[in-house]
Amino acid sequence: MERSKAVRRGGNFAKRAAASAKLSKKIGWLNNHGGLVTEIRYSEVKDLLTKVGDDEALMILKNLEGKAAQIQNPTAYIITSAKNSLDGKGPHQRRQRMRLRPRTGADDSEAPEVADDA
Repeated sequence: MERSKAVRRGGNFAKRAAASAKLSKKIGWLNNHGGLVTEIRYSEVKDLLTKVGDDEALMILKNLEGKAAQIQNPTAYIITSAKNSLDGKGPHQRRQRMRLRPRTGADDSEAPEVADDA
């Protein structure tokens, strides 16, 4: 039983290590080719990006890349975005909430009324 727990923990470690390598490469690329005003300090953002998960972290970095020239402190931008994400305010969570909202508007008002025969 103990061995299976260790194997599971080892698998999680491997996933985290792969994610960390992917994020490190992306941040390295942004620092060298992303047109940032100042470099991202990887040591300050890696733990938070790992906590938010791959999809959210990559979305944060993609959003930063699109605004690179406008962001004066990319490290602070990433930290704030990751903290917002952990609080449920990140871009990925906003997109999911948008998908879950009930649709209202002209389509609802034009629906035919159903007669009540009772």
